[in-house]
Amino acid sequence: MIPGAPARIWQVNDSYHAMRPLHLFLAILARGWRRCRWRCRRSFQRDRRPADAALGARSDGAQAFVFVNNYQRLEGLPDQAAVQFQLQLSVEMIFLPARPVAVAGGAWFFWPVNFDLDGLRLKYASAQPVCRVSTGEGPLYVLRPSRRSNGVRVCGRRTG
Repeated sequence: MIPGAPARIWQVNDSYHAMRPLHLFLAILARGWRRCRWRCRRSFQRDRRPADAALGARSDGAQAFVFVNNYQRLEGLPDQAAVQFQLQLSVEMIFLPARPVAVAGGAWFFWPVNFDLDGLRLKYASAQPVCRVSTGEGPLYVLRPSRRSNGVRVCGRRTG
């Protein structure tokens, strides 16, 4: 193949594998995400400095998804050291993860906050939800840990 030439038809590229977990999540798990309000840090705006990671959240006030993008096409972004998120929900302030983590240049991910797992509340996870599988023993949720994951916290409170 000639460098820089378009990919052949039906060729599966690396971007397919990178985006697949997000597509699975949107197709299967993103119940009600459209009703959630978008809130973002200034770095999602046009005046964002190239060295800043883009941060944002989609929340309905009780639950949320935190989105991080430290990737910019054709440009390497630096690692972000000691990253921890502060998220104000309607009834509580959440800091996640429990200990700050480094976000590598080129990384992009989203983390759930107060995610409903069929009646069990996932307080937060430094892992991306991928899909829900029905089993004879009940639902099985699959989460994909981030490269720099430092834990998952689950609250045992039933939601319904």
